[in-house]
Amino acid sequence: MVNSEQLSVNSTKYRVGFIILLFTIHYLLFPDYCFAQEETTVTSDTLEYTKSTSTYIAKGSVKMKSEGRLIEADEMSYNVQTSDVIASGNVRYDDAQMIMTARQMELNLDNNTGRLYDGSILFKEDNYHISGKSIEKKSEKNYFAPEATFSTCDGPVPAWSFKGKDVDLLYQDRLKARIRLFTSRISLPSIALISISLSMPRERQDS
Repeated sequence: MVNSEQLSVNSTKYRVGFIILLFTIHYLLFPDYCFAQEETTVTSDTLEYTKSTSTYIAKGSVKMKSEGRLIEADEMSYNVQTSDVIASGNVRYDDAQMIMTARQMELNLDNNTGRLYDGSILFKEDNYHISGKSIEKKSEKNYFAPEATFSTCDGPVPAWSFKGKDVDLLYQDRLKARIRLFTSRISLPSIALISISLSMPRERQDS
């Protein structure tokens, strides 16, 4: 018997897709109305919807596409009302500016806030890498980690890196941290530092 509160779709051989259309209507000072249509597409091996919490739970090779963002994970929950996403297992987030990977990720699609657990971030344009046990996404460009490693070098063992505490990154603006260790493979000794504050290049703006 189908539970009115819960709809389950199970499959091990094929993917299940669904499209959720979200409409936001804004009332203007004039008698006209305008609306923005947002499309979110999720595919997975199994899909479950709980009406009481307005939440989709997808498992198995999950892929979510929303406004130029691609999120992949082993499992994912998506609250339609709050736009909260919780992804776990081989998490990968990809958009025009960055790639994020993590064991688990919490993300609000509306305000771009959330948290990565055992995560790393690559900013594509400038090749900035930051990784840590816990990285908070405080806004679209602001990130904070109690402890993290920062570098502009690729690879599991970068040519140089900073490791520090209270890492506060405002992308394309500044990086602040209490540096615990600076390491390099370019014939330089490891140097212990106290603190660091670096300016980062801003995006070039048209005059």
